[in-house]
Amino acid sequence: IALGAKPLAPEKSTSYSIGAVWQPGGGFNSTLDLYQIRIWDQILYSDQISLAVPIGQVSAAQFFVNGATTRTRGVDWVSNYLLDLDRAGTLNLSFSANYNKIEILEISDPNFGRASQGLLTDATPRTKYVLSGDWSLAGWTLHGDATRYGAITRRGDEADGSQDQGFAARWLLNLSTSYAWHDLTFTVGADNVTNQYPTRTALNNIYDDRPNGLQYSPPSPLGFNGRYWYGPVSYRF
Repeated sequence: IALGAKPLAPEKSTSYSIGAVWQPGGGFNSTLDLYQIRIWDQILYSDQISLAVPIGQVSAAQFFVNGATTRTRGVDWVSNYLLDLDRAGTLNLSFSANYNKIEILEISDPNFGRASQGLLTDATPRTKYVLSGDWSLAGWTLHGDATRYGAITRRGDEADGSQDQGFAARWLLNLSTSYAWHDLTFTVGADNVTNQYPTRTALNNIYDDRPNGLQYSPPSPLGFNGRYWYGPVSYRF
């Protein structure tokens, strides 16, 4: 309370959406959805507020505030194409794309500053694309998907942008194969086959703690664990 915390008011929102479906036949279908969401008194994290006198090892505090009125506009497009390959099995191809933009229309709390605003508006990708395919024949299934996460920006408090850092877009490739035998299914695969990592945080990045060893920014949409192999066996009762 001494730092400016107040009882939270409930959020209020309105949303609008319109969509279309196209099914020309031949195993193809496509959907398109457009939407807008407006939120008044959105509950968000405040800035980290420094204590005038540290309490033990605690030198700053952060709490929820009714931070802003926001508007989100976006588009979702999903298409699927199922091919019957006769003796060669079936092939299911899909493509999806998303565009999503969050704008701050009004600031409701002085403790919701530029860096905190950036986590809401710029620290998640505005675009995401996914290409995937599944081929099935007898008991075999092959799966592959490629996902592109758009670029993001970690904004700082300085209005001149001197503390901002951009993080490049990345493609991630996942591959797997499965074989079903009676009630058993054997699978081997790998996520992030090409071992992609996000852009490393800059040495002068004061928000992501690079000086203490954190090389990658927590807001990264693709994580920072690199390639992951797996080989589960499942049994269906």
